[in-house]
Amino acid sequence: PDWEQFEYRTMDKSYWRMVQESLIQMHERGLIYRKEFPVHWCSKCGTALAQAELGYIQKKGRLYHLRFRSGDRDLEVATTRPELLNACQALAVNPEDRRYSWAVGKEAAVPIFGQRVRVLADSSVDMEFGTGAVMICTYGDEQDIKWQQIYKLPVTRSIDEYGRMVNAGKYNGMKVADAREEVVKDLEAEGSLIKSEEFIHNVLAHTERADCMTPIEFITKDQWFIKSMDFKEKVLREAERMEWIPEFVHGRLVDWVNSIEWDWLISRQRVFGTPIPFWYCSDCNTIIAPRREELPVDTSSRPPPVEKCPNCGGGRVVGTSDVCDCWVDSSITPLIVTGYFRDRSLFDRAYPADLRQQGHDIVRTWLYYTILRCTLLTGTGPFKGALVNGHILGPDGTRMSKSKGNVIIPEQGINQYGADAIRQALLSLTIGSDFPFKWEPVKYGKSFLQKLWSSARFVEGFFSGKMTRIDPKSLDETDKWIISRLRETISKAQDAMGGYQFHIAIDVLQKF
Repeated sequence: PDWEQFEYRTMDKSYWRMVQESLIQMHERGLIYRKEFPVHWCSKCGTALAQAELGYIQKKGRLYHLRFRSGDRDLEVATTRPELLNACQALAVNPEDRRYSWAVGKEAAVPIFGQRVRVLADSSVDMEFGTGAVMICTYGDEQDIKWQQIYKLPVTRSIDEYGRMVNAGKYNGMKVADAREEVVKDLEAEGSLIKSEEFIHNVLAHTERADCMTPIEFITKDQWFIKSMDFKEKVLREAERMEWIPEFVHGRLVDWVNSIEWDWLISRQRVFGTPIPFWYCSDCNTIIAPRREELPVDTSSRPPPVEKCPNCGGGRVVGTSDVCDCWVDSSITPLIVTGYFRDRSLFDRAYPADLRQQGHDIVRTWLYYTILRCTLLTGTGPFKGALVNGHILGPDGTRMSKSKGNVIIPEQGINQYGADAIRQALLSLTIGSDFPFKWEPVKYGKSFLQKLWSSARFVEGFFSGKMTRIDPKSLDETDKWIISRLRETISKAQDAMGGYQFHIAIDVLQKF
């Protein structure tokens, strides 16, 4: 790092200007759009989320077996979300499942609410899970979104931004968990509940924030997107050119890119953040950008530069109160430090940056989004290599948490053992993997360093302070032996440091 060249804070208005400039450039290349779409929604944080902010957590749940009536026969459907019956648009079975061949193409009546829905045959239905017959609701999960679009099913909004039921009759206004309990009671009362069983299942949640972990709902809303699905191969090509330390982290990025199913949702319904710098036409959804000299701009309070839509002539041009996903800001850091927005001669010499240093938990966010955005803006990947570290865990091997009492306070160790001993202990571990923090290596580090300093002080007394050229002829065998060991140590340590193998460098030094 060159600390004297350029410092920045992503919350400064000057940084917002550069973020908005980058978005205008992407808009001019047709890479940004606004669309009504089922988005991942966190009812606790009150905002839409990108796929990279989500993860699965294991939770106890119940699998409810429900009776759907089709003609004069019953169709048994298993679901974990009976509260979504009001939004049930179809049933689906696997075409290879002979148990339900009689039902395909017929209609079935939805319990409690009574609407009639088609029974579809779809090969993506897991015949082994539950009863092998599933509900398609708008929306229970990502698979429901795919089915709705494939089969052009109607959409019924069932949950609002606050996690409460809507369009659900007597259950309106109830929280999802409360509505589930009431629906199950009513299913049992009308004889539509065959049985329920407890099981452990993976629940999609807002995992990027450890203080949230709220289960995700799918809500249809107007949101802003950056096209990313079309550029998977471009990102993978740029990643292939990079040096990865450790190498296995490259595989994590490849797995993530190949698993992406939606374009990048960049709008957030939060109070603070970089404003999305666009107005739009409420009639035809045309995007209208500000003039660059106006940046940074907040379109929620600034009138649009045009009175009528340049596309349809409509007069309903409005701004947006949405702000950017924080990774929109952070994904242009290589452009910031190399002068892309302020000094193109520096940029031509300095880009791409040499190294991205970061943790493994944000490979699918910061690392992926940076490669995507910088490549789309410049045509070239943002850095030559990535050094990816693991997390320091508590002594019990789990993530540090004040409630668990397994938090390590660095200042206490610095006062007792010294900062160098702690640095040495951390560098003695392999980069890339999580590790539980132990005081033993720190204690050893202090002991080792104490011997090193004591030896240096002892030797220092024999020198006048001037460099002395040693005549090789004056060396005895012991001198030659130790100097040869020193040369070997220097060579191995330099090679290890050059390859970011700090633990090897530390080990070689300690052994010497």
